[in-house]
Amino acid sequence: MLHNCSIGLVARIAALSDTLPSGDALIVQLRSGRTFPPIARPAVTSLQITGTDLVLTSNAANESVIPAGPLQARIPRSAMLTFAFGTPPRSLSDLNRLLGKKVSGLFDGGGALAIYNVETGKLLPRPLAVIALPADASRRAALDAFLLSVAPAENVGVRVRTGEREGQLLLSFDDSLDLYIKDTTEAAAWPSARWALRMEPHRLVPVLSQLHDDIGLRIAAPHIYQSVRDLDRWIGSLQQAGSIEAVDTLNGQVEQLQVRIAAPANR
Repeated sequence: MLHNCSIGLVARIAALSDTLPSGDALIVQLRSGRTFPPIARPAVTSLQITGTDLVLTSNAANESVIPAGPLQARIPRSAMLTFAFGTPPRSLSDLNRLLGKKVSGLFDGGGALAIYNVETGKLLPRPLAVIALPADASRRAALDAFLLSVAPAENVGVRVRTGEREGQLLLSFDDSLDLYIKDTTEAAAWPSARWALRMEPHRLVPVLSQLHDDIGLRIAAPHIYQSVRDLDRWIGSLQQAGSIEAVDTLNGQVEQLQVRIAAPANR
């Protein structure tokens, strides 16, 4: 497939392959688009198949201006989707409309979102989720200011819940906070990562299918809507997988995306 490539392109592909783990197959993708993996092209992917996992490790040149630094997260085991990040992606600004509160500013400097369910079948789908922030002085001040701004809403039946656990400040607008407090969490850390996520496909894929053509979501939250469609395209056929974990790291000028797909577990 590389016979029409220039010598320079072949050299780039070879350099990207050098830092990949050995695997059962090597995949080279030259064309960009909304296909997996969501990194630059050319991308080179090593596919490893074990008795319990399918691991895809993809390398590409770093073309993003988004910085990468140390990333720490706590992953709740019962959440449908947990997304941790050092710099919030643009799509999270759409949460302001879905949650009915201006929460995106709380994510400046990083944080995590744990989604336990999504209320569909309404004009706007509503994530039942917990926002987790590092419990440092600046985040406490930001959260206190946010709580003051929404205090009047408490008088009209909007329930804002807060808590603290394992070095995290927690915020929810429903009873998801109780689920998070009772949940088992696993600590994870990377020296240079932009984001990491964990999902349960058997719960998430049916929700993505319902939201794939949701008109309200498309109008009110176009960035999240496109992310939903992309994610549905990438994992729609993996509903029976036990779990999917992914992390986007940076090593010099090479961006690496590693995705681990666990075999189905007894549920």
